[in-house]
Amino acid sequence: MIKFLRFNFILLPPALVTGPFLSDLFISILAIFFLYETLTKKLWNYYKHPFVYLFIFFYLYIVIRSLTSSSPLLSLESSLFYCRFLFFSLAVILLLERYPRLIHQFSIVLIITLSIVVLDSYIQFFTGTNLLGFKITNPNRISGFFQEEFVLGSYITRIIPLVLFYLFSFHNLNKWILIPGIILIVSSVIMVYLSGERASFFFIILLITIVILFTKNFKFIALGTLGFSLIFVVFFTFTMPGIKSRMVDHTLDQLNLMHESIYGENFHFISHQHQAYYVSAFEMFKDNIFFGHGPKLFRILCKEEKYQSPFPWSPSCSTHPHSTYMQLLAETGLVGTLPVILLLFFIIYVFFRQAFQVYLFTKQPTYISDGKVCLYAAALISLWPFSPSGNFFNNWLDILYFLPAGFLMQRNIKINI
Repeated sequence: MIKFLRFNFILLPPALVTGPFLSDLFISILAIFFLYETLTKKLWNYYKHPFVYLFIFFYLYIVIRSLTSSSPLLSLESSLFYCRFLFFSLAVILLLERYPRLIHQFSIVLIITLSIVVLDSYIQFFTGTNLLGFKITNPNRISGFFQEEFVLGSYITRIIPLVLFYLFSFHNLNKWILIPGIILIVSSVIMVYLSGERASFFFIILLITIVILFTKNFKFIALGTLGFSLIFVVFFTFTMPGIKSRMVDHTLDQLNLMHESIYGENFHFISHQHQAYYVSAFEMFKDNIFFGHGPKLFRILCKEEKYQSPFPWSPSCSTHPHSTYMQLLAETGLVGTLPVILLLFFIIYVFFRQAFQVYLFTKQPTYISDGKVCLYAAALISLWPFSPSGNFFNNWLDILYFLPAGFLMQRNIKINI
């Protein structure tokens, strides 16, 4: 049974490539195992962590809000089993503490999976077809194994921090691992750009910038990686019109910076489409400031006339408003949004304290290790408030959100088994 659970964890990176079904199945099995193990053996120490307390508050609140919403059954689809993500993160702690070498096995599979995904994407970019015969469906987008789901950049961006965590934490075991690791990172940064996912490209640049600013031993390696990557980015931008059209021209056009007030305004935040979503979500928030309307209900309420944006050029209805904070404000109100904001402020505090140690007290140990900087960067990317984001209650995305949390908490909790 234990061997089966370890395989569930090790094979999670390739399972995420297949889509939400297998990956959600794997983490659900791990969550059930953790609950059974801790309840039967009374391992209460696993629950003694500030993040656990904050999550439990958030979980109980969204369940209650779903039950009291206008569409309880629909809302409960997002909230009722949301607790599995916490138990999955805690299961990661339990497994890593019982089997210390599991982190090496997991990381090897992680790196191999990422390498195959990136290589396959380059094959699709240059030939039009990937290794499985999937063709490019959008001339300016690369999806690789993900076919019609344009989440290649999102997958790479959220996996890279875990790769960096492993490389920075265990590079002393084999210093030669850094060389192929750097090649993989550079290739990944370029592929995120070629994938046409602008938010993901911003996030991966943000990640490397954080590594440059807040690590102690890898600043110059990260700086060289960023510089080398940007050289190729500039090359592809000026040699391939389709890439430039998607990543540069289309971005400026959506911000309304290429022409004069085509939509009746001088500037749009992100794009006129996103602005319409945000206005609709904000109208819902104003209607129920403290408690919101219930998880998953934006997609229903946005059809009502009073919540539609006044902009005639963009529909304001979608499955979610493409912003974590606008979605939480509309669906859970200030009460449900506050825990996420507290997490964001805590991460910012961690980086401020790290900067204080790195730049003012260089002879003292840093507040967090270089490997942990990458994990906190992953958390910051997930909670970044100033760019479009996926559905906060999306199963596939939530797995990528909560996977680094297990590694972070594992180094803070001491368990006697």
